Amino acid sequence: MQNYKDLIKNLKPEMEEAFRTFEEEIKKIRTARATPALIENIPVEYLGSRLTIKQLAAISIANPRELLVQPWDKESAYPIEKALETSNLGLRVSLDKEVIRVSLPELTRENKENLVKLINQKAEATRRRIRFLREEVWREIQEKTREGEIREDDKFRAKDELQNLIDEYNAKIKELVEKKEKEILA
Repeated sequence: MQNYKDLIKNLKPEMEEAFRTFEEEIKKIRTARATPALIENIPVEYLGSRLTIKQLAAISIANPRELLVQPWDKESAYPIEKALETSNLGLRVSLDKEVIRVSLPELTRENKENLVKLINQKAEATRRRIRFLREEVWREIQEKTREGEIREDDKFRAKDELQNLIDEYNAKIKELVEKKEKEILA
């Protein structure tokens, strides 16, 4: 007899990965405050390679609405500046000797509402992914029950455990969304 708990145990890392991906995407959405996570993974074409800003420079917070990017190689300053300007994040970028200043303009009411919509879209996509993962495992449990590998009463325990897992991740997603919305609307 197969144990349904093994199937659920194998599901948890996949759900966690979906949540972590969502968490990383949310970090990249700008708020009224400057944060290195906003720009650190922007790709830069440099010396025939595609690198991220964090691989080419140190990023620090100058003030709540400005980041400083200090390239380790002076030659990479222009490609970094170009990547920042074409990032579609609405940033003001200026090269000041060997430092790149990245200013976050004031968010308008419309921009804030659009960012909140974007966050909610990403949250819903993550919830769908997690539900899909649950459904795959549920189908497998039902199949193994039909084949006699999992007992009927264990099937219903598995269904409850799967729902508890979904509820747990939905709560984590909701908490993250509310926190980010608060940052944006502040």
